[in-house]
Amino acid sequence: MPWIPCSGGTAVVSPGESERPKNTPRFHPKLLRAYEIPNKPVGEGGFGVVYLAKHIKTGEKHAIKVIGAGADSAEVVAHEVAIMQALSKKKSPYIVRILGYEKDQYQHYLVLQACEGGELFDR
Repeated sequence: MPWIPCSGGTAVVSPGESERPKNTPRFHPKLLRAYEIPNKPVGEGGFGVVYLAKHIKTGEKHAIKVIGAGADSAEVVAHEVAIMQALSKKKSPYIVRILGYEKDQYQHYLVLQACEGGELFDR
């Protein structure tokens, strides 16, 4: 399974820089090098936007969840990543595994096991 190290990123959020400028890429450069990411998301919610991406080397599909990097989200995302990393060690078919995490000054990027089949609420 390809792994994008959970480095936590290196950029720092500057005050007033919560929106990505038009001339910057929509995804972290490491993700753009590793994945083919479509323009259209497969899902959107109150916590972020999800894209179904294809890993370039292996062809495996992974979900990339993009969350705004506002000051109020940093602690919530860090907490979610820690929980998902701990649960991923269980290797249960009922738990979505986190495969990696990156961050830039505009967004958090969670690389997750893709779960296809639609919304759970639609079943």
